[in-house]
Amino acid sequence: MSEIKINGRPKTREIKRKSNLNLLERLYLPEIFKGLSITFRQIFKPKFTFEYPDVKWQPPASFRGRPVLVVDDETGVERCVACGLCARVCPALAIEVVADETGLDKERYPEKV
Repeated sequence: MSEIKINGRPKTREIKRKSNLNLLERLYLPEIFKGLSITFRQIFKPKFTFEYPDVKWQPPASFRGRPVLVVDDETGVERCVACGLCARVCPALAIEVVADETGLDKERYPEKV
């Protein structure tokens, strides 16, 4: 038995040694059939490739696009409401947003970015 940690909790798993395998497991036949079944399932799924210049992608109605920081034209101030969307979509998890209230009603700004 070996112990590994998954999500901070210890989880034990049994290590299979070659001497503990049955005949089918030694021949790798179940694993080969598992791999082939995955492959055949993927082959018969519908394709989703677009011929880009000719066929344009139509996003779903719920698509919000890429988050972009907007600058107000009149005042030149960034219009960030500290929604945290940039922190959620950052693949490296390098962005942290802490919101703070302003003097105006229902207005927030990022205190720490």
